[in-house]
Amino acid sequence: DSGTERGDRKLSYGPDMIVEWSPATERFLASGHMTVLEAAQAAVQLSDNGATNLLLREIGGPAAMTQYFRKIGDSVSRLDRKEPEMGDNTPGDLRDTTTPIAMARTVAKVLYGGALTSTSTHTIERW
Repeated sequence: DSGTERGDRKLSYGPDMIVEWSPATERFLASGHMTVLEAAQAAVQLSDNGATNLLLREIGGPAAMTQYFRKIGDSVSRLDRKEPEMGDNTPGDLRDTTTPIAMARTVAKVLYGGALTSTSTHTIERW
């Protein structure tokens, strides 16, 4: 979050964005868009898979998320697939994995270590 993204920016999408467990994404489908903030809130509060994929699309996909982890010092967490596939867990499969300590450190850095603007941090804290 460099402070350049607008929360009210409309993210257009169609029926192809509706995947298993996409309650908010389904609700907004008739309008053909969600705002960045609506998608982020749906992803955080509802675990909305369609909203998660919509945001992943906007940042460049799962590989871009992994690059972001590396940029902020997380050498463990990785994202390889979109929803709902990222939830498929096969023993020994390292795709879409992290560790509790890596995730705790990443969340702390994102929320309190300067990775987000104070406005974005306060928004997430309210959720």
